[in-house]
Formats: sequence, structure tokens, C-alpha cells
Amino acid sequence: MVVAGINGNQGCSVGCALKNSKKFAVRGFSCDTDNPETEVVKKLDIQVCDANFYDCKSLDKAFKGATYAFIVTTWANANEDKEFEQGKNMIDACKKAGCQHVLFSGMPHATKISSGKLKIPHFDSKGRIEEYLKASGLNYTICRLPFYFENFLTSIPPCKEGDSYSVELPIPADYKLPMMSVVDLGPIAVSIFSNVNKYKSKELNLATEALTLYEIADAMKKVLNTEIRGKSMTREEWTSKYKGKMHAEQLADQFQFWVTHGNEVGYDVKQTKEIAKPLRTFAAWCSEFKHAIKLEHCT
Repeated sequence: MVVAGINGNQGCSVGCALKNSKKFAVRGFSCDTDNPETEVVKKLDIQVCDANFYDCKSLDKAFKGATYAFIVTTWANANEDKEFEQGKNMIDACKKAGCQHVLFSGMPHATKISSGKLKIPHFDSKGRIEEYLKASGLNYTICRLPFYFENFLTSIPPCKEGDSYSVELPIPADYKLPMMSVVDLGPIAVSIFSNVNKYKSKELNLATEALTLYEIADAMKKVLNTEIRGKSMTREEWTSKYKGKMHAEQLADQFQFWVTHGNEVGYDVKQTKEIAKPLRTFAAWCSEFKHAIKLEHCT
């Protein structure tokens, strides 16, 4: 079992869950094996090797002998064409290795689905990889993740506003945002690889919860015992406030895509919860990670 990006959020989740299931021998690879996260997987006795998404020889070595593979690409230091190249190279390496089943972490092709109204490069690159994988002749499953709970630990923490804090997102107040913890991708992957015939050629739009801003804020409020409210912002308000702190314009397009085309994509909470059990609710996740949630003074 070969896991790409073993020291990333998704790769670490999948690799650790596969190893802990005791069903698979796991090899992971990364282009940065000195990353502290690598030590986490090494402690589980997971074999870790160096490989570069753009170095086909290193990928051939990493995937050699693989029965199954989990592949995930990264937008970091890339663009749409470069990320597509990452996926293409890994799929080609899987074919050379005679891999029996590939699980790919994809995304909808936003430009095609929106008829050109929304171009989200890190969605479109993964959508192109999905198409390449489908045409490759490999057995595959595609999973598409929604908004991570973990984003509230990093890029979008609750912000100080007056005497309280607010969770600010560029979505309508009544929109139910599909979400899940990236940690739960691990058990989902174990279930898929344990039942490859069941999930062959399936495209799984994952979500364990769909909550409004106010439901999100209320869950945080109860766990942190702090006044937190949900704040719906326009795209313009949100990008202006967070410009320079993150890829605000691109993230705003991502939220707009979920709002306008999420139902069309079909993020399916019921189906996701049937793949693996138990999976975290947002309230349970907040309780588990409450000490990691930082309340920030945003300007």
C-alpha cells in the first residue's frame, strides 16, 4: 500500500489509519522527509521514502510493488498545469507498477460545472487529473473532500469583534456548508481499500456534516464557553478583510462554488457515514481539539 504525501494532512491521516488497521503493509513518500510530521508516521513503523511529484524515476521507485495506492496532489508552489503534472506522473507510475486500485483525492472541475463563470485553478487541476485517471485503465475510486473542520485551526479561526468572537465566512447565513475532519479520511480510505470491488469506479463526494454559520458558531461556543457568533459576509467584504493573509480571492471563489453548485456536485452526508463508522460530528471535533482552537484578534 503506497501513500503519497505521507507527511501532509491527507496522506498522514490515510497512512496512519491503514497501518493501524493492521490490514496493509504501508509505504509512504514525500519530497520532504525531514518534515516533523514524518516522525509521526515513522513511529508507526511506516516505511518512508523520498520521491518528488515531478521526478518520474523517483515515483517509479516509490510505487514499485504497490498493490494499492492513495494519491493526493498539492497546490503549494504550483499552478493548474503543474498540479496536473503531479497527478499524471503518479498515475503513470501506478500503471507501471501494476497497481490494482487507486484512490485519488480529487475536486470538481469548477470551470466546466459553472460553464466558465467560476475558474478555481486548484479545483480544475484535480478535475483534469480525475479525467486522466478515468482514461488510464486503472481501477479507481475518487473521493472529493469538502471544507475541513481543521480550517478553523489554521486559516479561518474565530476573530475578536467587540465583546465577542465571530466565525466569518463569505456564505449566506442560511447555507449549510458541507464539512468533515480530514482525520476521518483515514478510516474512509481503510473501508474503501478493504472493499475495492464495492467502490470501483465510484466518485464519492464526502461530508460528515452540513451546518450553517450559526450552527458552527454555536458548537464552538458550547465547547469553548466563549461568546461566538456566525457572521455572513459578502465576497467583497471577506476578500478585503483577509487580503494578504491567505489566498482570499481563490478561497472566496471556492465558497461561492459550494454555495451555487454544491447540490449539483452532491456532497452526501448519509453516504459518507455509511462508508466508515464512527465519523466525527463537528461538535465532537470541537471537544477533541478545543485546546488547539485559537481565538484571534483579527483586523
